[in-house]
Amino acid sequence: MQAARAALLAALAALLVPTTMLAADVLQLRVTASGAPPRRLGDIVGRGPALVAMAASYCPPCRAEVPVLGRALRRWRSAGLRVLAVMVDVEDPGDVRALARAWGIDYDVYAVAPGQEHALEALLDRGVPATFLVRDGTVTRHDRFLTDRDLDALIPRLLEREPPPRAPATHTRSSTPDVGSPAARAIAAT
Repeated sequence: MQAARAALLAALAALLVPTTMLAADVLQLRVTASGAPPRRLGDIVGRGPALVAMAASYCPPCRAEVPVLGRALRRWRSAGLRVLAVMVDVEDPGDVRALARAWGIDYDVYAVAPGQEHALEALLDRGVPATFLVRDGTVTRHDRFLTDRDLDALIPRLLEREPPPRAPATHTRSSTPDVGSPAARAIAAT
């Protein structure tokens, strides 16, 4: 009985302890853009501040998040924020550019370099979207669809300052489609 109980507790503990890579390991991922040689993501973002969105072409929430990330970039670019997308399922640079145009992405987009599949699987064990906030080598991970409200709370802390005054918005939180909403399904169908 004791052995069975110990085995059950060990199995439960294994479920609670993630076997994934640490968030900071995202900086070791090798990516490429426009046919350039692969580079470490950490070399691209430097010391930050940066918001790195991991996305896939088959992911409706990833596509719905694009305008949210674009608004964040426009709002905080002057404070030094960089926004990057890493497409995890598109290898050809031409396909990455076409996808960025089709989705209306107005920030840097990269593809995962060949040979990174194992690292990518370990890093994204919960799937996409996943967003990493980077500053001074510290990485914070968010495994969910981010809204304007989320970024309004997260980015000032990333920048270590108060948020700039918000311009009158033409888009509100209610205009950002929630996962599974009719708007998100419409985006997925296009």
